[in-house]
Amino acid sequence: MLSAVIMYFFSEVMGFDKLFEKKYPKKAKKVHKLVEKHGFYIVAAWSFLPLVPTDLICYTAGIVRMNFWKFIAGVFTGEFLLVLMLTFLGGEIGVLLNQIASKGLSSK
Repeated sequence: MLSAVIMYFFSEVMGFDKLFEKKYPKKAKKVHKLVEKHGFYIVAAWSFLPLVPTDLICYTAGIVRMNFWKFIAGVFTGEFLLVLMLTFLGGEIGVLLNQIASKGLSSK
């Protein structure tokens, strides 16, 4: 969570917001409207996906100046659900592997 907060504010300090708005004005408006309307859900979904870098959505939220508390709630929700899923699936995969191993040993 701390790294998400740092990246959120870092994007503004480094001037990424001005660069993005200057270089891609139409896309900047579109992203800003999308984040204003669905920001929490976008951040939560992006944070939940294990194969995409959460840093990217943190920078984007900072660039469009998304409401900070919605941003934090979205990151927390997505990361929390991801950890729950990985913990549950990891435990289930472990049980399955143990069952396979014990069946393999008992058949010899």
